[in-house]
Amino acid sequence: MRTAARTAALAAALLVGLSATQAHAAHGANLVDNGTFTEPGVLNGGENYKAFNWDSDDKIPGWAIIRGEVHIFSRTLSGLEHFQAANLSGGAPATLTQAVDTVPGLEYKLSWQDHTETHSSCKDIDGERQRYSVTVSGTRSEESFTPKTHWRGRDVFFTAGQDDTVLTFHSNSQVANCGALISRVSVRQA
Repeated sequence: MRTAARTAALAAALLVGLSATQAHAAHGANLVDNGTFTEPGVLNGGENYKAFNWDSDDKIPGWAIIRGEVHIFSRTLSGLEHFQAANLSGGAPATLTQAVDTVPGLEYKLSWQDHTETHSSCKDIDGERQRYSVTVSGTRSEESFTPKTHWRGRDVFFTAGQDDTVLTFHSNSQVANCGALISRVSVRQA
């Protein structure tokens, strides 16, 4: 009798855990950590930014730099009133990744905004020379994007193939220190 009660309690706990995972995804919660790059905080005003290298001890919370250098731009420099942005070609073209918890078989929408480099030293570099690509692990091939001189929303839909889905933003910039900006990155169940 005790074993049956314990088994029933364990089964109920497992069902509650599964329901919590499904409820989390179903309620449209953003699964991306620090998608507005507000951490670390960068002093606002002027052309302020903070540099992060792939081999640096300093990290961007929620994100991993696989290669190159990423600059986190202040709200002023990014042109976003309430958010900061990641420059995908800070000192060298970079690859920025994050793993998000997904449920295999469920459809998700990856959304973000992009913009051409806003630093004054890059004002004459057109979007074609600041291209970048996005990959969602195990689900899609790489897609390439060209930023414009205004913030523009992007969406990629995917069906999760595993529990952890890795998002990758990869700079294909032709200019070492001038690359696309991204911000407002989110993943929600579609």
